[in-house]
Amino acid sequence: MAVAAAGLWLAHNYRRQLKGKLTERMLAAYLELWELTAVSDLNREPPMTDEESRQLAEEMMTWYYANGNGMLMSPKTRALFFTVRGNLVAPVQNLQPASVRTAPAEVEGPTAGLRITCIRARQLSVLRTRLKTDMAMYFGARHLRKLRRDEWELLRLCGMARNPVARIRASRWLAKRLERTPCFCGQCN
Repeated sequence: MAVAAAGLWLAHNYRRQLKGKLTERMLAAYLELWELTAVSDLNREPPMTDEESRQLAEEMMTWYYANGNGMLMSPKTRALFFTVRGNLVAPVQNLQPASVRTAPAEVEGPTAGLRITCIRARQLSVLRTRLKTDMAMYFGARHLRKLRRDEWELLRLCGMARNPVARIRASRWLAKRLERTPCFCGQCN
């Protein structure tokens, strides 16, 4: 029995040490990705350009394969990563989730590009929030109360939210959220 107990203790200790090393490696990788996405800051003037979006998409793929960074992501975070990365270079008709596809097409002129940029920047913000969740900086779902409807749909698309409409609860709450955190395009709802 003593030998079995010692074997179990050693196996548990080894797994704990391995998990600690992987967590350190994951933090370093996530910090690199965090720095890459700084170009999409919602408070930045002027907002991210289409060329910067394309360049960021390329840099994100380079980051994914460099040093095995992509292996450190959970399956749901990986799904979100590829969806958001794809939206950086996707034309309006291919944006995900489907609810954001029609909104930019309804706006004419230079404002349409600003609306798409706003959607991309907010989705990158959701990705950064997910990175913090993976690193156990957020517990529970309290931080998710600040998400917009299309951001909930993005999470649902990536397998992270079951029923976004139930979580949002009431349009009155959504209106208050929009007042507190306006987007830079002024057209997101």
